[in-house]
Formats: sequence, C-alpha cells, structure tokens
Amino acid sequence: KLTPDWSTLKQSLLSRLRNPHTFYNYDYRAAATLFLREHLYDEAVHIATRALRLDDRTLVFRVMKAVYSSHTNWVIDTSKTQAEEIMDAGNASRYGVAVSWLGQVREAYLATDQIEPWETYIQAIAEIHKRKRKLMGWMKPLLE
Repeated sequence: KLTPDWSTLKQSLLSRLRNPHTFYNYDYRAAATLFLREHLYDEAVHIATRALRLDDRTLVFRVMKAVYSSHTNWVIDTSKTQAEEIMDAGNASRYGVAVSWLGQVREAYLATDQIEPWETYIQAIAEIHKRKRKLMGWMKPLLE
C-alpha cells in the first residue's frame, strides 16, 4: 500500500496538532475545533489553556461549553481565577468580562447539579464586592 489508510493519517495529524511548535502558523481555533469533534477533550482543554495567554475568550468559552461535565474543575477554577483577577483589581471597564467568566462558573456548576456551591460562591463574591456598584449591576442576573 502506497498511501496510509485514513485512520493512520488521522492519528498522525492529531499527533502533530498536539504540538504547536511543529507549525509555523499554528491555528489554535482550528486545532481546538478538531479536538472537540474527535472528543479529545483533554487536548482541547490544553489548547484552551494556551489560548488564555492570547486572551482568546471566544475559543476558551467554546471549549468550556463542550467540557462543563467532563472537566468541571478546570472550567470552575480557570473561570474563577479570570473573574476574580478583574474584580479584585477594581477594573471597572472589564466588569462585563468578569461577569462572563462568572457565567462559565455558573454553567459548570449547574451542568453537574452543584447548585448549592454555586449559590454559596456567588453570594460570597457579591458580599466581597458589594460596594462596586457597576459590578453589582452586571452581576444582578447571576444573583437572581
């Protein structure tokens, strides 16, 4: 056989996608999309973690949505860290972004039927930041 079968070729391509240093112009979005389609969630999470450094929330949120149930802790921990950094810094111009991250926390908790931990967390965040009116306005839908 001169040409490899699709299974062999596919494994070779996926292996190369796992290492972004093998490409001059690595397309994180394309790699994450392929990993998600192949149900290779660990690899997609790895790519999304790298995309955080590129501030590509769109890609990270797409991966998070696909892995709420399988990588719950990663979604929650990553999203909390991102949101809390913005809120703690008092960066009012980015409160909308912080609330988007909090929305990911909520979705991961709800996808795994962890309603009580979500409610405890969001109430604690509201208590800590209650004097930040702009933030509290953004957070209102999450508190209802």
